[in-house]
Amino acid sequence: MNKCHKKLLAFFLLTLFSSTPLFAKTDNTITLRDGWIRETPPGVQNAAAFLTLHNSGTASKSISAIQCAAVAARCELHEHIKTESGGMRMQQVRAPLTIPANGTLTFVPGGYHIMLFDIKMPLRADTHIPLLFVFDDQSTFTVQLPVKSIRAE
Repeated sequence: MNKCHKKLLAFFLLTLFSSTPLFAKTDNTITLRDGWIRETPPGVQNAAAFLTLHNSGTASKSISAIQCAAVAARCELHEHIKTESGGMRMQQVRAPLTIPANGTLTFVPGGYHIMLFDIKMPLRADTHIPLLFVFDDQSTFTVQLPVKSIRAE
């Protein structure tokens, strides 16, 4: 097999096994408000993202995946819940989160948020981080979230 065929095969396999559909459409009913990611101190390998998504459409939209491969090994939807002892703990959200028709879904400290795990480099203030939301109808929405200084919180 020559180099050209190997490259075509690699491209085909990458496309075939990608978690984002090859022909995904961008969703024009979803908009971003007030998004940001917390700056990471030296040596910290995880980060949290906060934002509000607004759905101006007539149908609800469920988030089926979030992708962050440009900056982290993986990202997950998380929430804080109260423990029986009155404390708080964080856990991954197992059910899809839905943005209601003509409604919002908010990710805030102490509530729903997006965790980025095993970040590839420290996240510094005044930079932007891309996240890709994939919805249940296979449409996508890409955001560029600014990194906010820890001192600015």
